[in-house]
Amino acid sequence: MSVFVSNPYNSLSLPIMFTGNPLDRMDAERHNDAREEKWTSDPDARYMGFTDDKIITDADKKIKWLTFTEIANFTTGDQIFLGLTPSGHPRFAVAIKDFTPEEDGPYRLKDLRSLAFAAGKPEKGLAIAAQGKSMLDWHRNHPFCSKCGAPSELKKMGYERVCPSCNTSHFPRTDPVVIMLGIHKASDSILVGRPHNLYEGVYTALAGFMEPGETIEEATARELYEEAGVKVTNVRYIASQPWPYPSTLMIGCIADIEDKTLTIDTSELDDARWITRTEAEEIMDGRHKSMAFPPALAIARQLIDFWLAEEASS
Repeated sequence: MSVFVSNPYNSLSLPIMFTGNPLDRMDAERHNDAREEKWTSDPDARYMGFTDDKIITDADKKIKWLTFTEIANFTTGDQIFLGLTPSGHPRFAVAIKDFTPEEDGPYRLKDLRSLAFAAGKPEKGLAIAAQGKSMLDWHRNHPFCSKCGAPSELKKMGYERVCPSCNTSHFPRTDPVVIMLGIHKASDSILVGRPHNLYEGVYTALAGFMEPGETIEEATARELYEEAGVKVTNVRYIASQPWPYPSTLMIGCIADIEDKTLTIDTSELDDARWITRTEAEEIMDGRHKSMAFPPALAIARQLIDFWLAEEASS
């Protein structure tokens, strides 16, 4: 499986963080108790260990695949089957409780996001880790039945929770988020903004959660109108990105806008502005004194890259 996301509009490939998971998730076998026992007892089984939002690495800050013997040294919680490698070896994610690494010990705890940005390119292990983190977060945040309030139990190797009190099944959720780059073709410029929690000087694509009963196109148009007061005439899907904070799917789009007049929602944004192609190229090259874009592997940055490359390839 390629770690690059193919694009339906031209030959550009987008290297996006947390993509390229190579595992066969084996959905049809997750209710098979005999299969679960075989996979958990496989000497080639390996485990990713998570403590809250951090993942266990080795001393070189590489994700540590733990053996069953190593896992026995930790106090563990939920265990999730992630899938089989192309060579057929099982992989799991496991919650590690009350773990503080020793200063000179063999393990470290690192933030997954910082590991991904430091890698500089999509890596299969990071994509698997995004799957594991999202799944463990869901179990940690949904221990009780939302129908009757009773404690629920992990089933289907981690892909279901069942309430023994009312027999209701609950399944992991992924929240869709549209992230979009507004384009004004006449001036060859893009609309970018600064949410309140972004680093000073960094401008990015606007984004927002989809709502029930919306298409991707409708959500894109609504968010751009709500946050910047602009009306969309056309929406194109470009690429998507899993984002395990805690479990969203970023749906990247480009939206055409005819009227550049902005009405900024200051409850959502510190600022929004139009950036010309020349200005965008200066920001990319680090020549702009006061503005920056998100890191290269972020889908917001990839949308900007796509826009810059699209004109060059047309």
